[in-house]
Amino acid sequence: MGELKDISIDALSSILSGSMNEAVMWIGKKKDIDTAINEASVIIEHILRAFRRNGIDGSKIE
Repeated sequence: MGELKDISIDALSSILSGSMNEAVMWIGKKKDIDTAINEASVIIEHILRAFRRNGIDGSKIE
């Protein structure tokens, strides 16, 4: 299993948490909540897959 190298897990978790909070606020302002949830979910999934695929330092995580 891979690992995230050369990164502060504390900073990462804080930034991701803040991003999730902002996503919730953004979703709450939308008229079509279901579409907004789907759009936000796609973006979050892309971010998390990028971590899994590339790691922080660009090395592939397996």
